Amino acid sequence: MAPTAMTDSHITVNFIEQVPAALQAFLAHCYQNLFVELPLWTLDGANRFYWLYLLTFVLLGAYVWRRYYRAGAVDAAPGSARGLFSFLFPRDMYTHPSARLDYKLLLTNRVLGPSGWLARLVLGSASIALVATFVQQGLVDVLGSREAAPWTTLRLVGFTLAIALVADFSTYLVHALHHRYSLLWEFHKVHHSAEVLTPFTVYRKHPVYNLISRMLDLAIVGPFMGVVTYLFTNEPASIKLFGANFVFSMFHVLGANLRHSHIWWSFGPWLSRVFISPAQHQIHHSKDPRHYNKNYGELFALWDWLFGTLYVPGRAPEKLEFGLTGEDAQIHPTLLSAYLVPFTNCGRIVRAHARRLLADRLRAKAALPR
Repeated sequence: MAPTAMTDSHITVNFIEQVPAALQAFLAHCYQNLFVELPLWTLDGANRFYWLYLLTFVLLGAYVWRRYYRAGAVDAAPGSARGLFSFLFPRDMYTHPSARLDYKLLLTNRVLGPSGWLARLVLGSASIALVATFVQQGLVDVLGSREAAPWTTLRLVGFTLAIALVADFSTYLVHALHHRYSLLWEFHKVHHSAEVLTPFTVYRKHPVYNLISRMLDLAIVGPFMGVVTYLFTNEPASIKLFGANFVFSMFHVLGANLRHSHIWWSFGPWLSRVFISPAQHQIHHSKDPRHYNKNYGELFALWDWLFGTLYVPGRAPEKLEFGLTGEDAQIHPTLLSAYLVPFTNCGRIVRAHARRLLADRLRAKAALPR
């Protein structure tokens, strides 16, 4: 028994010695994500919080305020800087409990990285580049290698638009699936339970939603990239603006941050059939039943038009209320509930479905002739 006791003691001592090192590594990870990488978002053209996109949020918001809202500015004379600021950043919205949950989810997802951990657990090292490489090699094995095709200006423009369309379709599909299927909807409710919209609400997402989004990107964008790589036999290239795809950069410049806000900006009846306006996404968050399951798209209205989910508003602001209704109205009051309630609700749905199947099977069995 002595050697066993010594071994157990040795394991215990090693574990205790490793705790400070593990804690130190965790704190270093938190510090890196929160105080080093998070501020760099304002310098990253692929991020919604890039400084220019924040600036255009203010400039476009000022334009909309001047055109539609100025006469009703609260606690300030029309046209005053104070009136504009109170319109762009209303205190009651940015301090609302729903907005505070947005901030907590952003920081928790960023610092602790549950989305990244879940993706690594399920997908391992899978990435769009890896899927593209497999598809490219498969095409080479089946069709043989090709001569290199040069990247002309026309092809660059075509690929820049094509990859934006493909990526946007992936976004549309994951969004529509989360509204279509009850198990997925439980996770997407975290986003739709927002009772006020601010630019931070875009990050109000459950890790499972982010995981499924990444899986669809692997399944849709990855093969597309593989085909392009095969056709041109070198790394796909696209036109960049601020270090990101030109189409998506322009989408961010032209008011992407207004989508999650109280600031109504419609593109009008014609352009709203091509691009999803901030007003159209606000309608998607509306409590009004006539707005349910509309405007799933992020950038292009094409997918909503094709699948019958497009809602085109007029230019004048509509009065909207955001959030969920009925028993779901206050479904995520805390950070912990936002993470855990979707799992418990999914468990209830699965159990109820299993009970129905069992009851149907018993009824069918009882109806058989004896």
